[in-house]
Amino acid sequence: MTVPVPAPDHLAEPRADISATPPPDLLVHCGDEQFAVDAAAAPVTIGRDSAATVHLDYSWLSRTHLRLDLADGGWVAHDTSRNGIFVAGEAVTEVAVTDGLVIHLADADGLALRFEVANPDSDGGADVDPDIVRVGAAVARRRAELEITQRGLARDKIINAGALISFEKGRSWPHKGTRAKLEEVLRWSPGTIEAMRQGAAPARTIETTQALGGTTPSLLVRTITLALRSIDDAVNALPEAGQPGFQTRIDAILTDVRDLRGVAEEAAGASHSPAIELASALVAIRRRIDELMARAAQAPDSPLGPRLYTARRQRGLSIDDLALITRLPPQTIADAEAGRRIPPAANTALNTVLAQLH
Repeated sequence: MTVPVPAPDHLAEPRADISATPPPDLLVHCGDEQFAVDAAAAPVTIGRDSAATVHLDYSWLSRTHLRLDLADGGWVAHDTSRNGIFVAGEAVTEVAVTDGLVIHLADADGLALRFEVANPDSDGGADVDPDIVRVGAAVARRRAELEITQRGLARDKIINAGALISFEKGRSWPHKGTRAKLEEVLRWSPGTIEAMRQGAAPARTIETTQALGGTTPSLLVRTITLALRSIDDAVNALPEAGQPGFQTRIDAILTDVRDLRGVAEEAAGASHSPAIELASALVAIRRRIDELMARAAQAPDSPLGPRLYTARRQRGLSIDDLALITRLPPQTIADAEAGRRIPPAANTALNTVLAQLH
């Protein structure tokens, strides 16, 4: 499939000289990485070749996976790989690059590149509100903590990707209803975003992620208990599986409860004589993870992670057991269950074994 790229109309009247308008620069986002692409550097290559303009160190990518060229004052992405590029689930050979475009590499759900087109008519930021910039940056950080993607927020009808990018860069302020939905997903109390614009700092829902290694076991147990109550309140407020907002919100809760488990395990390891109550608290945390993953697995559009985790636990298999079956590194399986990016070949292998586990 080829996504049409506007071609010059040779029969039309000669166009006015537009050479005075420079072609736009690009920002290429890949996970937490960001690459600036200067129009003067065109053509631009993206791939695993160390000489690529945008070097991505993934062994399963082609050396030059795609090429970016300038055409009619804009950018066009061309597939130059063995495994293809995909837009909205469809394989394409070329596509015009627009602001917010997402291209997946090697698979419809493969490594995602998001393109941000710089505005050549920008006045250098005169319309940027520094207070909104500060709030937008805090929202972006919190999204990263909870591993919430712009795509996920758009999918769950919280806020579309373009509006979120504009907000996080300080160019626009979301309306009250959108702010309320963002606060709910980010697990901030109502009014937090507006309060931050006025100078307040956001408060974490779970403060347990602060240093707890030096606390006594009894204090740690009380802190965990309070954190679990907060988590349970968030779980009780979840919409039904498959309803708008469900996946994004349960992902955020899972991130918090995993953070709680990590800190609690670290503190327990640092304690000279962990109390039985602390061990029981850790069991309670792990039980919450089991319950949340099972609930997430029930959603019609559930991702691989919860489904794999739940099926594995039901069969009494450990991650190491699954690693032996699939010949994959245990860390790859842990990454898949936590919703982190894994290579397409590993994704295929895990989906295959998941079908066998059911």
